[in-house]
Amino acid sequence: MSLQRKLQLLIASVFFSTLLLGSFLLMLITSIDLGATDELSLIFGVVILLLLSIAGAAMVYYVLGIVLGPLEELSSSIEKGFSPQEKIEIPEDIKYLNNEIGVVARAIDEITTKAHQQYESLEQKVQRRTKAMEESKAKDEAIIKNIAEGLVVTDMDRKIMFVNTAAENMLGYKLFEIFERVWPDFLLVKDKRKEEIPLDKLAITKAIKHGKATKAEISDHSFLMRKNGMVFPVLISAAPINVGDQRLGAVIVFRDVTKVIEVDNIGT
Repeated sequence: MSLQRKLQLLIASVFFSTLLLGSFLLMLITSIDLGATDELSLIFGVVILLLLSIAGAAMVYYVLGIVLGPLEELSSSIEKGFSPQEKIEIPEDIKYLNNEIGVVARAIDEITTKAHQQYESLEQKVQRRTKAMEESKAKDEAIIKNIAEGLVVTDMDRKIMFVNTAAENMLGYKLFEIFERVWPDFLLVKDKRKEEIPLDKLAITKAIKHGKATKAEISDHSFLMRKNGMVFPVLISAAPINVGDQRLGAVIVFRDVTKVIEVDNIGT
């Protein structure tokens, strides 16, 4: 129940209580043996009291309607809940009242309007930034996917998380076939003398364990084995993936140098 309704009920209760009291007094006066003049004076006084009570109750009721009515409407608008996404709609007739309620209503309207405008501005900035990030991500993915070198991303346990198209073509494996397989255990990495390279000498180990980026020269080329069992010479480089102070894994880049070695062999 609203505050206005509660106060109006209270006033009505007081009015009826006064009416009952006045009726009781009139009955009491008529039952007492008084002179005609005294009895008339008392009755007149009680009637005046009742009329004043009625007039006072009516006046208070009217004032409550003027004061609390707009206040109740304002409270009802606020109680609907404020959210920056939606502006609180305050009735125009309350907003422009020339009293304290109007001042409060205008202040609330100004605050909520500014909050709504700031929210919309912030949301637009977030949308623009999100779109820019998505476009940048799409460009980066397109570049990574289409570079000529094979690219492999692993976690700290050397498990493969991603390979690009060039890596798939050179190795003969699709990503789903080697996802989370340990790099490069299944590829039988060998050095230029066709001897297996120890784990601690691999470029990925240096990147993950020691945080060192490595870049191989043609004289340090090694060999990888394709899915079909054929081996081919590659230059393998690796670098750690760091986010702040945390190391998340490594990125490996390798390039098929078959033609380069063939040219060198012809030259020698």
